[in-house]
Amino acid sequence: MPHVVNRSAFLAARGCGHVLLTAYGLLVATELGLKDHSGAWGKSHDVPQMLDDIGDPGLTALGTALRTALAAIPCTDIRGNPASVPGHKYPHLRYARHANDHAGGTTDAHLRSLVQTVDDIIVQLRAKGVAV
Repeated sequence: MPHVVNRSAFLAARGCGHVLLTAYGLLVATELGLKDHSGAWGKSHDVPQMLDDIGDPGLTALGTALRTALAAIPCTDIRGNPASVPGHKYPHLRYARHANDHAGGTTDAHLRSLVQTVDDIIVQLRAKGVAV
């Protein structure tokens, strides 16, 4: 059964005015769309792998870009130490270290770039018939 309400709710983060929340919401909606489409519920939160599984070179390239963009974001790990968001576990984005709070942290500009990457993914998925 598709998660239409859930996807819609997370896509609404796009207009919230907080780029971190926008990025996170779009990633959740993308994950739900991919899982609804493929049934790959066991893939955890590895959106880049789910994109690879589609077998489209454009989506694979966007998945690589997503993995790289996520890994460039500093976050706080489970022990409270500085780390990077794992490219295969976007939910760690919740613990991003923003430059306004942490020296060397991520910036709104970097997060806007992440949002653009996810927007590009959503456009490509929709063109392939994946409901996001």
